[in-house]
Amino acid sequence: MPVRAKLSELAAALALGALAVGCGPVGPADSQGDAVVPQEAVNGLPTPEGFSFAEPVEQVGAIGLASALEGDSQAIESSGFVDAAVRMWQGEGRELTAAVGVFSSHGAALTVASAASEPVLNRDDARAWTPSGLNGSRGARAIEDPPERVLAIAKGPNALIVTAEGDVPDEALEDAVERLSEFAGS
Repeated sequence: MPVRAKLSELAAALALGALAVGCGPVGPADSQGDAVVPQEAVNGLPTPEGFSFAEPVEQVGAIGLASALEGDSQAIESSGFVDAAVRMWQGEGRELTAAVGVFSSHGAALTVASAASEPVLNRDDARAWTPSGLNGSRGARAIEDPPERVLAIAKGPNALIVTAEGDVPDEALEDAVERLSEFAGS
């Protein structure tokens, strides 16, 4: 199942995520930060080493975001979707995709970002992955052919998701998520 494979598990994760984000000093409907302009966020990413071709930044709706992630557009739309942009890089036997989605609240962005790793985690060869320098991120790595990785984090109402297929080093995903996080602010 490709990294951008079905996010059909998103619907169930949305329900669980809504319960989890309701805890704490703010409610799940609070934005907890400013929305980014998704096109600016993904356009600011440099072409990673080992990639020779970058697709132009594409502003997408819920259907486009779901398509880039090969997921469920209804689940994304119903989660409070506002705006998104996607950019893809390709190299020999590898692909890296950065997606930034803006949602109506931090809770919705957190739920979508968290659910992004589920398709990879459902593979037998997958392991959860949280880089030490990216607290609050959630990722997954599958090592068998084809190798797949996903790393995501929510910053305010923004879901920042980076996926990779093929021989892509962890550092490429970590760098992209770190840059997107800096763009979105703390």
